[in-house]
Amino acid sequence: MSNRKSPARFAVDFTNRQIIGTTASLNRAKRYGSIEYNELCKLMEAHPQFTVVRKEIGQNKSKKTYKNLSFAFIEKYISIQPNADENKREYQEVKTTAVSLGISVYPYTKSWFLKKFGSKDKPFDMDKAIEEINNTGLAAAKAGAVA
Repeated sequence: MSNRKSPARFAVDFTNRQIIGTTASLNRAKRYGSIEYNELCKLMEAHPQFTVVRKEIGQNKSKKTYKNLSFAFIEKYISIQPNADENKREYQEVKTTAVSLGISVYPYTKSWFLKKFGSKDKPFDMDKAIEEINNTGLAAAKAGAVA
């Protein structure tokens, strides 16, 4: 539901003497005559000692993110694994399944990849995977230079 249609665009915190608004609501309240402007004016008139503050959105510190985890990275990582052919086939099946189910391919594939190459006890380590790919590339380059 759109925040614009929501009757609660602002919250009043009586304990801390604050009128709390989201970034979007406060930006819309900047426009004279808007619904948010009128609502904020009424709240400020009713509570003149209160301060207007922007709502702070808490970030989940425990959430694991995988920056640079792209299809190209997944394919490179799979190619250096012992069962590369089997894993590559399974990877293609996962992508095909996502398309046939009509769901987003990347999140579905990413979920499969993280479950396949990680576990709850030891989640997938992106830094270690990048190091493995780089080491494999260096070893291949050295082998090509020697030959």
